[in-house]
Amino acid sequence: MKMDDIELIYRVMPEHEAIHARLENWANWSKDRFRFQHCASAEWRYRAPPNDDDRSPRLLWDSLDAIEMHRVICDLPYKHRKLLGMWYITKPPIQVVRRKLGITRDGVSDVLRQARQMCINGSR
Repeated sequence: MKMDDIELIYRVMPEHEAIHARLENWANWSKDRFRFQHCASAEWRYRAPPNDDDRSPRLLWDSLDAIEMHRVICDLPYKHRKLLGMWYITKPPIQVVRRKLGITRDGVSDVLRQARQMCINGSR
């Protein structure tokens, strides 16, 4: 893929910036959160002294808007729904997206644009 093709795919059109932000919110809301497990022994109770460098910023999201976007995305056709899930949540390489969904090299940006437009039309 040429650099121009990659820039075309990652570019968000100005009229899609609002839906892109809502889809990012939906992706943060729907990502799996790994819960750490512990063993049955007493060692798991040890707490290291607090260090400000170890803390990572919490991701905050608007749950009501994310649930509404999830309902809209569930009504989309299969290819568009899967593309949005891959694009915003799992983020595999573009070649994997193309292979799994059967999209041509030039078609990824078109299908992504169509999916965003369908989300705009469905959320009204």
